[in-house]
Amino acid sequence: MKKKLCVDLALLLSLCLVQYDMFFLTLVVTAILVRNLVECIKCLTERSVYFIFNIMILVFIVGRPLIRLIRNDYTDLFVTKEATLVALLITGVSLIGIHFGKELFELYNQKQLIQEDVPIKRYYRLVSCVLFICSVAISIGVEFYKYSILKNESYLVLFKETAVNIPPILDIIAGLSLFTYIFYLATNPSKLKSILATILYVLSTLPGFLLGKRIQIASLVFVVIYFVIRNKMDKKRWITKRYVIAGLVFLPIIVFILGQMNYTRSHKVNEHGPLSTMVDFVYKQGTTFDTIAQGVYYEPVLPENFARNYTFGPIYDYLTQNSIISKILGTRRFGQGNNLISANFGNNFAHHISNISLGEDVYLLGHGRGTSYVVENYIDFGYVGVFLLSAFIGYILCILPFYFNGRYLSRIISLLITFHIVTIPRYNFVSFISFLYDLKFIFAISILFSLSWIVSKLRILDKKQ
Repeated sequence: MKKKLCVDLALLLSLCLVQYDMFFLTLVVTAILVRNLVECIKCLTERSVYFIFNIMILVFIVGRPLIRLIRNDYTDLFVTKEATLVALLITGVSLIGIHFGKELFELYNQKQLIQEDVPIKRYYRLVSCVLFICSVAISIGVEFYKYSILKNESYLVLFKETAVNIPPILDIIAGLSLFTYIFYLATNPSKLKSILATILYVLSTLPGFLLGKRIQIASLVFVVIYFVIRNKMDKKRWITKRYVIAGLVFLPIIVFILGQMNYTRSHKVNEHGPLSTMVDFVYKQGTTFDTIAQGVYYEPVLPENFARNYTFGPIYDYLTQNSIISKILGTRRFGQGNNLISANFGNNFAHHISNISLGEDVYLLGHGRGTSYVVENYIDFGYVGVFLLSAFIGYILCILPFYFNGRYLSRIISLLITFHIVTIPRYNFVSFISFLYDLKFIFAISILFSLSWIVSKLRILDKKQ
């Protein structure tokens, strides 16, 4: 621990020494990221969530400045060089903080992943399976209906305030599919049943992906983590050499297809070869880095609302702006999509920075810049806040796999956090726990435990034995 702490301090000092040089600062940040990834090789299963999180930082944040360095081309900076340097610096501080959090966890945790899971009541399996099948079936229907209407429209339509009219009851049930999917996976079903459930859930997200929503990729990343950990926990192997070989073969193909889709959804012709298309895909995903730089640059002119806080403020916004509370308190709702209320009020950095950096007219057309936990932490709490909150994230990333085989509720919570936390390099800080106060989750889990209690009292499963 002491040696690794000294290395962290040395890397932090290196960041300070080269903070005014784009070339060397990019190299140091990349070296920190590589160090984080290499340390996962020895215990990849236990550190799988931590490993994937660092990969996401590579794709969404570090990839773009690294490609700029390789190309020796800095002509496309979104803001000033000074703001871009600060963006690189706080990214490096965050990476060191994440590593520090991992070291804290491993210092005080001597457990091994549980080989034999805590038994799950049969009625949880039955009820979660029925709920999942019902919700995912409706979700598939709703999503493909939306696709049939919007397939010839620009993907920007998805981010406007107007949306496809769906009967509220169907929209609500369809919105429960992620939760019911996790409820079912938390029962630790067999490999075949897990694969079938995953195919159904991914199918329900396919229309949104084809329309341009990239969040659906998170489901595939989550599946990789889930299968890796189940491979260690179960007696039978889940991941064989055939799966590994297939993954290595299909990964570049998938990246190429995603790169091609960047041009398709923008109605442009791709004149690059396969390798250039894949590099271009990584570069374009790295737009989050420039969002961080824009946040640094435009910080003085961001809306100064009462007690504005981008890190934790979205929790307050949701609790005071959801449909139930807004009716009780008579508060004004922000609405969906890009709108002027969201652009000028509340604690949503993505809306604020998009309106300021792109201009009101472009913003209202559906364009946006997104966000990242890194820039939110920096604006709210400075460099120290970035380090401490990143250390907290690093600790959470390492502790999650150890709850995959605990009690049923802890499995559900840990799986849902895992699903969301790997995406926060390009989403707001509290997004990985936002489901806890989401009315859909509260409704879904209430139905799950209520129906499970009824089934247990009726002894339906006992009669079948």
